[in-house]
Amino acid sequence: MFPGRLAILILLLCATATSYPHLVTGNRNPNCTKEQKANILLHCIAYTERGTPPISVHPESVCCAAVKVVPNMEMRCIVGLLDGDEKKKYDVHRILALKIICGQRSPPAPKQNKIMV
Repeated sequence: MFPGRLAILILLLCATATSYPHLVTGNRNPNCTKEQKANILLHCIAYTERGTPPISVHPESVCCAAVKVVPNMEMRCIVGLLDGDEKKKYDVHRILALKIICGQRSPPAPKQNKIMV
């Protein structure tokens, strides 16, 4: 009786894995394109290239404009499209951080220079 239940469990696990291939492979996400990846790597190179000092990226920059084109700013999808040479050239953690950086709102203007009437 136990081997029969084990076989059913294995069958269910295999069926689930084939139903959700993006969960198993981790890098199969149809929500971003190679063109979007190329734009992010081009416009965000000063921030994402390995060996460069970390710079601040403004939420209204060209870099963030390229990030915001990706649906839900899903940088994991962009990282999934990187080939071996690109993974050596670019810092994956910085690419992933772009979602947070570019999702922030610009700080309001300081009130100290405002003329009160």
